[in-house]
Formats: sequence, C-alpha cells, structure tokens
Amino acid sequence: MYEDGVDWIDEKEYEKGERIGEIKKGMATETPIGAEIYKTKEKSPVLILEYNGISKRYLIQTGE
Repeated sequence: MYEDGVDWIDEKEYEKGERIGEIKKGMATETPIGAEIYKTKEKSPVLILEYNGISKRYLIQTGE
C-alpha cells in the first residue's frame, strides 16, 4: 500500500535513484498508466513517481 500527501515526505529532499518500473493497467486507481517508478538514492520508505512532467512521492506502508 502506498500513501501520498505525507507532510514530512514533501519537506525532506530526496534524490531520484534507479528506475524500477512503470504503472501498468490494473496496478493503480489514481496514477496514470505509464507513470515511471523510481527508488530514492537515500535509504528511505519513499518511491518517486513521474508522469506528464509531474513528480510525486509515495510512502511505502508496511504492516498494519
């Protein structure tokens, strides 16, 4: 599960790292198909998604 709009993620500087994939049909409800997924260069629970010139950060949620 992923969450966007987390204040501390937007306040911290993250550098885009390795591309790890892209959104395909059925993978996400709000993110467009073809959005590219990147890790951060820093060790973090954050992914960076880019599409149409827009970059968004998502917190990877684990557990309950």
